[in-house]
Amino acid sequence: MATTQLPVRWIIFLGAVTTLAWSPALPAQLTWDASVITKEAKARQEKIAFAFKFKNKTDESITIKQLKTSCGCTTASLAKMTYAPGEEGIITASVDLRNRTGLQSKKITVNYIDASIPSKVLTVRVDIHEILKANTSNVYWKLGDWPGKKVVRLSFGRAKPDKKVRITRIEWDPKGSFEGELIEDEAGTYRVIIEPTDTMTSGAAKMWVHTDFEVDGKPFSKLIRVSVLPLNIKHPRTSNLNRQFPGILGIDPPVLTWQKDEPISSKVMRVTVDSKKPIHITSVTWQKRPRWKKEPVPFKFEVIEEQRGRRYAIRVTPVKTDIRAQGVLIIETDYKGEDGKWFRTTALAGIVRPPKNQRAGHRHR
Repeated sequence: MATTQLPVRWIIFLGAVTTLAWSPALPAQLTWDASVITKEAKARQEKIAFAFKFKNKTDESITIKQLKTSCGCTTASLAKMTYAPGEEGIITASVDLRNRTGLQSKKITVNYIDASIPSKVLTVRVDIHEILKANTSNVYWKLGDWPGKKVVRLSFGRAKPDKKVRITRIEWDPKGSFEGELIEDEAGTYRVIIEPTDTMTSGAAKMWVHTDFEVDGKPFSKLIRVSVLPLNIKHPRTSNLNRQFPGILGIDPPVLTWQKDEPISSKVMRVTVDSKKPIHITSVTWQKRPRWKKEPVPFKFEVIEEQRGRRYAIRVTPVKTDIRAQGVLIIETDYKGEDGKWFRTTALAGIVRPPKNQRAGHRHR
């Protein structure tokens, strides 16, 4: 019996037809006028609205289950959730622009009751005109860091008027934890040199940068947030160590400070063992910061065992108080964790500047 062989091109064609014949039908979907909308916003504009139009061009009703936004500053709503064949609808979205500058992009995800219909992602983009640009809107130190100066650089953006405008002053809220010096450079650019009073206690302040540029009849001001972060936020020298062995040692107080030029005196940290088994402190050392590598250790330490394996006092005495010094005390113990490492914890000690109103030569205004 003779066998007839089909040409290769016919075999490919027949395979494609068979695949199409057996392919499952695509789920019904809404048709959108646009999935990305971009708008510009004026300086100090608080909100901006978007409208995403769609139509059900299928032969079946489609029900939207929910609208999910990517940010709490964005809201989205519908008049109803089910749309019959041929029916049109609009998703209304609003973005809160307060305290935001530059190009902002937010997403709205449309989910359907029918799980076979893929979710639709809508994108809103807002270009917010910047009156005053800053290289950062957040300045921070970590607890125990050397309280060195940091710089915020400022310049007027494209939203400024043709006439010359300038920064008039900076204002702190609250006052006392940080100091700032405003310097005007060439070509209308500015620097604010910021310095914390000390970094031995966590805290935050708002630095308002005031200008003579008016928006809606009011002078424009820009907010810069300045802070000293507490131990449990982005603090590699302490948070990782203490999280390994929670509830083992209690330290009171965890921070000791002396004011610069005050009489030399000893202060005590009390360490309490919270675990069931006794723990002994084996050493207390000073972790030098890069600035202190060539300097002698500014403190002396004495460990006093008040109750064996249970309660200790660490007496800390500055060598001198005529210089600023601060950093981390590393307290080593004989407790070994499950990972085979000896437990250690940390505390802070420092010689800090007195408050500004207590410094020599300061005059109240």
